[in-house]
Amino acid sequence: MLDAVRAQFLSERISDAETSATIRDVYRLPKVSNPGSKYYVLDPHSAVSVTAARRSAEAMPGIHYIALSAAHPAKCSHIVEMALAEEKQFVFNEILPAQLSGLDHLPRRIIHVHKSDGLAGIGKVIMDGVKKELEKTSSYSNCKIDILPIYLCLPSAP
Repeated sequence: MLDAVRAQFLSERISDAETSATIRDVYRLPKVSNPGSKYYVLDPHSAVSVTAARRSAEAMPGIHYIALSAAHPAKCSHIVEMALAEEKQFVFNEILPAQLSGLDHLPRRIIHVHKSDGLAGIGKVIMDGVKKELEKTSSYSNCKIDILPIYLCLPSAP
């Protein structure tokens, strides 16, 4: 069975260092099709895709590969900024969509849940927030909110 799957599918494992290197490499590529254009900034998810496609193309030449872009670089901005830290012309705010520009200057709202409250404490925070939002909306002011169990999948400790 495993051999049949391997005949149809290929997978790759990409390290953090390789991901950062690909972000830098793609950023530094010459813009052949549009020489006056800005540099292209990959997000980390897309960098993994590009790295895997490149590696696969080297292992099996003659096959065409497509690396799909999965996210905007702002999703993992700290990784992108670390990968491009030495690029003098890179200014992160220049690649941000207008809707995201300035978010880092807005007040942060953090709700702490004590470890001893466990998953029930997290569920309570979520449900309290939902209730609060529904109370603001006049069309839902007469709705009854049933408390449903909330299940979270958390990684087990190493």
